[in-house]
Amino acid sequence: WFPEKINWLLSDEYHAPFVVGGHVRIYDKQELHDKIEQGGLTITGTHRSHGLHSPYWWLRCAVGPAREDHPLVNAYKKLLEWDIMRAPVVTRTLDTALSPLIGKSYVVYANKPVINGAGSNSARSAVAMSTATTATSPTQLPSQLTTQSLPSRDELRTSAKWIASLQLPNGMIPWFVGGHCDPWNHVETAMALDVMGLHHEARHAYEWLMHTQRVDGSWHNYYNSDGSIKESKLDSNVCAYVGAGVWHHWQCADDLSTIERFWPMVERATEFVLNMRRKDGTVLWAKEVDAEPWSYALLTGSSSIRHSLHCAANIAALLGEPRPLWRAAADAIDAVINHSPHSFEPKERWAMDWYYPVLAGALIDDAAKLRLANGWETFYLSDHGIRCVSDEPWVTASETAECAIAYSAIGDNATAHELLALTNQHRNGDGSYLTGIVYPQRIAFPTMEVSAYTGAAVILAADAQLAISPAYKLFTHH
Repeated sequence: WFPEKINWLLSDEYHAPFVVGGHVRIYDKQELHDKIEQGGLTITGTHRSHGLHSPYWWLRCAVGPAREDHPLVNAYKKLLEWDIMRAPVVTRTLDTALSPLIGKSYVVYANKPVINGAGSNSARSAVAMSTATTATSPTQLPSQLTTQSLPSRDELRTSAKWIASLQLPNGMIPWFVGGHCDPWNHVETAMALDVMGLHHEARHAYEWLMHTQRVDGSWHNYYNSDGSIKESKLDSNVCAYVGAGVWHHWQCADDLSTIERFWPMVERATEFVLNMRRKDGTVLWAKEVDAEPWSYALLTGSSSIRHSLHCAANIAALLGEPRPLWRAAADAIDAVINHSPHSFEPKERWAMDWYYPVLAGALIDDAAKLRLANGWETFYLSDHGIRCVSDEPWVTASETAECAIAYSAIGDNATAHELLALTNQHRNGDGSYLTGIVYPQRIAFPTMEVSAYTGAAVILAADAQLAISPAYKLFTHH
């Protein structure tokens, strides 16, 4: 398919390790169809997709596939991000028109007849699954779906060890091998390591944060594995989350000397975040270095910040340096979320905006139950999990696990159990978890990606239900 051939003509480096994940096509179109039919499946349709992505990769290959920081690449990436975030009619129409001509992905739908006697929902899903290929990884989707039980402690321990295997010598935990790292998900993975008793690795993760913190108390949004900055913006929620992480580390590891060592880092980060408040108490989303903060706040980010503020205040009290104004700042955010929800930039399309105010404790009791009830039909995809966005059948294991925590927080243990069990559909034998799956085709998206933060979310959700660690109440008892 010629979009790929153009990439190869433009650059000999269009493969791993220069391009994360590699780009290798095993079969041509006819070979692919033959393989599918030999497997006993009937092809029901095909299409090409991601028409807007081909020019992006042509540009990447033209400037050098590894140069993600090139100004033209950054500009095109912002266009794609805008398309994903806003779903504007103009780009969706353009993508629909371009995909048959230059669509980067070739998708094949194929069905296998239901086996007689296959009575369970999971069995029916397994034998009637649709299939698609972009052949970029040897990892395969699970052939059998086990969704009745929660992951065992041994399985969770295997997942924690998989996360730890990604950790670099300097303590950074990238999303995946060769991937980048963001401080928020870095903290999330450190918490998961602590839950499963890997305290040394968790402490080393926080040490990386301590050594990379900027003078003003912030961190950049994304760091490459070599330590260079991939995205320079300063996100208030990303910076605040270290407070939740260090408090969690104290509860799990009971290591006061380490908390004392991390305290200056937490204090500087918290003060940086509070300096981005608006008059109504909400915290502006982000800023570029040496620039004014952006003009709006986000509901998910603000919810997480209020939780991090309470955790940071707990650390301060533990060390005999109380910060009552930090708790007051969290209360101010709660007031806006409960009484002026339209103060935030509209992001109703995203599942996190639905459940995160409950997970983070901004909404409690009846308000929390009503919030979750009102969004359930929008975001729950039956027998699969939680959609990342409301208008796409793309289920992500991290959103599903986090939503399970939110249901644990309101005491709905049955729903929490169901959601956590559904993440088993994403689990691989090595303990890693696929980031997301698109239904009904069962396409892993991003293509066969496994991510550290996804495994971490599953571990934290399991802790909330199974009380594995002393910190199991962190997100459920506000």
